[in-house]
Amino acid sequence: DAIRNGARVKPPGYVHEVELEVDPRSLLSHDKPLVKQPKAIRDALYDMLDEVDDGSSGLTINNTGDDWVDALTTFNYHNNLMKKEAGGLDQMINAAKKQVSDGLLERGVPGSKYLDQLSRMREDGDVTNNYVMFTPDVIKVLRRFGLPITAGGMATLSAALNQQPVDA
Repeated sequence: DAIRNGARVKPPGYVHEVELEVDPRSLLSHDKPLVKQPKAIRDALYDMLDEVDDGSSGLTINNTGDDWVDALTTFNYHNNLMKKEAGGLDQMINAAKKQVSDGLLERGVPGSKYLDQLSRMREDGDVTNNYVMFTPDVIKVLRRFGLPITAGGMATLSAALNQQPVDA
């Protein structure tokens, strides 16, 4: 009734509400320089760079996590080209990105985070992040479309998506 009477409803802004079963300090921050990343992440990135870099990367501790990921992706892409790996350009770029995420996961880094678009413009320090997990094992889905992941919640969602009445 409130909506029909002109009330404004703020949408929740997400499709899934999840809980990440990881220590936030174990996530690579794309926005922070390497010097401000935890030691385990620095070690993982150094180890990965040692495997692919010919000394030309120019990366330093002042480069951001994003710079490091981009450089590793570029090195992997170039190495794949040299090996004449099959596939088109998009496939080879995606394979290089997967090599980076798999490499980080193997070294104990379960995912990464980066500031969302609005947080990049904020000056008050109140920021939020987007997350990318390299394994689904650390993601617990709590709600889909605002409904709890229970038999009743899923029945309501299914009925809404199929536009059928709910038998509750």
